[in-house]
Amino acid sequence: MNPDRLSIIDPNNPNNDIAGGSKNIAAIVRVFSEAHKALQDRMASLAVASPAARKKASILGVILEGNYSSFRTQRAHLRSLYENHVS
Repeated sequence: MNPDRLSIIDPNNPNNDIAGGSKNIAAIVRVFSEAHKALQDRMASLAVASPAARKKASILGVILEGNYSSFRTQRAHLRSLYENHVS
């Protein structure tokens, strides 16, 4: 009923719209749009890349890869604390 939200009809009561939590639909649509654009850009860049560059290249990496460097730094720090205080 509200154009800024999803409409999810309760299968047990067609008069009941259970989409109360969809107020952030604009942000969700924007993120999916950005992911779509990133995938298109990645496919276009791989289309013109050399076979060696394409070998084992991930299309989905642009939307699924994460930067875990802070976790590695934290683990190294914790390991150092452990080794220096427990040994």
